[in-house]
Amino acid sequence: MEGLTETMLEELERQHPEGLPSTHIVSRCAEHGVRFSEATLRKYVQLGLLPRSFRVGHKGSHKGSQGLYPTSVVRQIVEIKKHLGANRTIEEIRSDFF
Repeated sequence: MEGLTETMLEELERQHPEGLPSTHIVSRCAEHGVRFSEATLRKYVQLGLLPRSFRVGHKGSHKGSQGLYPTSVVRQIVEIKKHLGANRTIEEIRSDFF
């Protein structure tokens, strides 16, 4: 995430303490020139690199619920991308950092 600075990560975490839906995570990545999809997000969750989402219900009848990820996953994606860019494998990243 080339343009996503520590200050920006802190601001994002402060603005969204309740978490972010997957679509917002993917769009944040795109805003900063990082190719990252919802499929990749699901893959990283399955591999244990990122936490699972949690369901949050909406008030009112028949509003349903939404899956939210902790805002810290954006920071974790930055780290994963950094390590992948340094030619580390997913297994190395998982065993060393998660």
